[in-house]
Amino acid sequence: KGEVQKIFVENSYSDAVDVDFSLMNFGEIKINNAGNDCLDVSFGNYSFKELNLKNCGDKGLSIGEKSIVDLKKITVKNVKVGVATKDSSILKMEHAIMSNLDTCITAYNKKQEFMGGYVEAENLMCEKYLTKVDSDNLSKIYLDKKLSVN
Repeated sequence: KGEVQKIFVENSYSDAVDVDFSLMNFGEIKINNAGNDCLDVSFGNYSFKELNLKNCGDKGLSIGEKSIVDLKKITVKNVKVGVATKDSSILKMEHAIMSNLDTCITAYNKKQEFMGGYVEAENLMCEKYLTKVDSDNLSKIYLDKKLSVN
């Protein structure tokens, strides 16, 4: 439980920042070059003011296992997946800029003991991608209050 104003990580071998079972408020997080996910959260409630995530091996932001995330602003570049919300997690995202990725936003069920993911995103600007949104039948992604379909 707590609050962190700034985090800067560069050249991480695996996940750059991994937070579990917490109630946390974060100010600014900057991550450049992570071998796996830039930022991974699970089993908690998290608030992020500003994320700047670049050059991650897998996901920019990974949200899992019943997490609730409130995200004000995110910039993601050069990753496979910009934001992934899975396994009964909820994301409310106000402003996002994403580029050079396979998928901008995905929501899905990974573990059988959970449901899918839920995303409400406003002001999404996604460039140079293969798939804008991707969700399974247990998940929902809303862009500017409209349900998105694959």
